[in-house]
Amino acid sequence: MIFVSIVGDFHSSILPLFYHFRNDITTHILVYDSFKHDALQAKKLQNGIKKFVKRHNLAIELFTKEIDEDSYGALTHLSNFIQTFMTQEKQLLINISDGLANISYGLIKHLEPLGAKFLTYDRFDNTYTSIFDSKMTHPLEVESMSIQDHFLLKNIDILSMQNKEQAHKHEEEINEFFEKQESRDDYSDIIKNYSKGSLYEMYIYNLVKKLSYDDIAMGVKIKDIYTPDISIENEFDILVMKENHLHMIECKFRDYLVNGELSALVYKLDSVGRSIDDDAALMLVSDDDIYDPQVDTIKNISMIPFHRAKTKRIYLRGSPVSKTSRFLRDVDSLFELDSKNLDEIAPLDEPVIVEI
Repeated sequence: MIFVSIVGDFHSSILPLFYHFRNDITTHILVYDSFKHDALQAKKLQNGIKKFVKRHNLAIELFTKEIDEDSYGALTHLSNFIQTFMTQEKQLLINISDGLANISYGLIKHLEPLGAKFLTYDRFDNTYTSIFDSKMTHPLEVESMSIQDHFLLKNIDILSMQNKEQAHKHEEEINEFFEKQESRDDYSDIIKNYSKGSLYEMYIYNLVKKLSYDDIAMGVKIKDIYTPDISIENEFDILVMKENHLHMIECKFRDYLVNGELSALVYKLDSVGRSIDDDAALMLVSDDDIYDPQVDTIKNISMIPFHRAKTKRIYLRGSPVSKTSRFLRDVDSLFELDSKNLDEIAPLDEPVIVEI
C-alpha cells in the first residue's frame, strides 16, 4: 500500500491514520508546503515516523515531497511523483484530512481515475471515511495508539517513566494518608520517604486509573526534539490517552498560587499542552479546599486566570480529597473518557458539578 499524508495545521489528523494502516503500508509519502514553518514541522514528523518504523521493524519506505501549494503545476508534478510508486498490485490511499482544498482537488482530479482512495479523518470522533468513485463509506473506527507511540511519532523521546507499581501496592495507605491527614510517623517507609508532592501524584493517579482510557502513565519525562541542536525537556505528572488524544493532569500539592504566578502557570501549561497534542485537555489539581472557584464559594482572588485557562482547555481545580466522585466525573467529562462504570466508581453521594 502507498500511503500519502499531507501536512496541515493539525498533526493529530496525520499520525492516527498512519498508525492505523502501519502494517499494510509499504511506501509512505509525506507532503508539505515550502513555507518555512511547514517544512520544519514536516521534518520533525518525518524523523518521528522514521524512528517509529525502525523501532517496530516495519517494512516501510519513507519519502518526503515539498511543494508550493499555491501552484497548480506543483500539484501536477506531485501527482506524477506519486504515480512513479504505483504498480497494479499496490493500493493508493491519500489522507486529505488536513491539507488545503486546492491540494485535495488537484490530487483527486489526477489520481482518482487511477484508483486512488481519499481518506478524511475526524479527530473528534476518531473515525475515518473513505471516498472513491463518487462513493463514501460509513465512518470507520481508528485504532488508538499508546502514549509511547504517540510521542515517538512526534519525534519526542521519553527519557523516563515512573513505575506505577508503588502506587498500586500502597494505594490503600496513600489514600488513608491524604484522607485522614495524619502524621507521617504512623505510616510505612513509602509515606515517610516520598515527598508529599510525589505521594499526591500517586493519590491522583490511583483515582484516575479507575476510569476508561486506552493508556495511562505517571511521572513522564520527555525530550521534544525540533532539530539536532534544538530540543526542550518537560515532565508530566499524569498522562491519559483516549482515542488518540493525549490529556494531562498536573498535580500541585499546595493552595492556588497568587494571581501572577497562576497566570504564568496557565501560559506554561498552554505551551506544553499544545506540544503533546493539538486537542489536549489539561487539568491542574492543587491542594486548595475550594474545588472550583468559578462555581463554588469564591475566595478573594481574581477570576481572570481561571477564565483565560478555560478558553485554552485548561481546567484549574482544588483538592479532590472528600470530593472524589465530583473529581472523577469531572475528569471523565473533560477528557471525554465515557467510562461505562462511572456510577459504580463515582456514586452520586456528593454534589457534582461538571463543566461542559
